[in-house]
Amino acid sequence: MSPRFAFIIVLASMSMYLAFQAYSLRAISSMDASATARVVGSQPVAKQSRALNLKEVARLNLMGAPYAKDKQPLVEKPLQSNLPSTSLKLTLTAVIQSTDENKGSAFIENEKNISNRYFVGDQISSGVTLHAVEEESVILSRNGQLETLRFPASNSIARNQPPQPVKRDQSPAQPANEQQASNQGDYDENGKPSQSLRMRLKRMALEARRKKILEQQGQQQPTQ
Repeated sequence: MSPRFAFIIVLASMSMYLAFQAYSLRAISSMDASATARVVGSQPVAKQSRALNLKEVARLNLMGAPYAKDKQPLVEKPLQSNLPSTSLKLTLTAVIQSTDENKGSAFIENEKNISNRYFVGDQISSGVTLHAVEEESVILSRNGQLETLRFPASNSIARNQPPQPVKRDQSPAQPANEQQASNQGDYDENGKPSQSLRMRLKRMALEARRKKILEQQGQQQPTQ
């Protein structure tokens, strides 16, 4: 082989090698540019998908339904000071409050001087019911209108204690033992003797009768 022919072969090989290297570099550059384009183009899609997912999560109401601004406010009870005083001829004598506002009660005296105990919701007279029991007064519902019945200014009865029975009719003087029993408060709210008082008086009468019989027998023994 002549030196000239060998030189041509070497030159052709180098040319092919350089062409292959140039082609490889060009292919690598094209691949990098395509990958970069795909990454840049995919970013808005990811953001959009994320935004859609957040909207779907928000619709689940995981923390409960949002507060409605147009929701009706709770109706507050009217203040006692804002209620008018009742014109009914009733007298408040005592109140008994309870931790349950629906179980409070009050002793109210009518125009006939008859005192009765009323619980919340009880009817006092026609169209009048006991609506609520306060510390210093009671609230009446009179034909749907709320009115206040307060303690008399001169009332000195304990607020949470039932009133002592009042003797309304003048009666003859009672025996000493009956007076002692009445001082112990053995009368009901209508001024009548309680069952325990009647039993005690009956026992006292039997004891007095027994003593009288014994005395009569003692007086008759010497004569016999």
